[in-house]
Amino acid sequence: MSAQDSMMASRMRSAVESYAKAHNISNEQATQELASRSTRASAGMYGDAHAEWGLNLKFLVLVED
Repeated sequence: MSAQDSMMASRMRSAVESYAKAHNISNEQATQELASRSTRASAGMYGDAHAEWGLNLKFLVLVED
């Protein structure tokens, strides 16, 4: 593991521990909740990017007419 990988793992572990403490849940539950949030956020960004691309494409077609 590189130094950068180690630093990122430490930051993730710290985030999980802080979240768990703030919400009175286990580290395992905190990991699951944060992973779920991350997945939903990624899917949302993909949806936004896809919608924006579709709108831009439509706009270009309208301008071309």
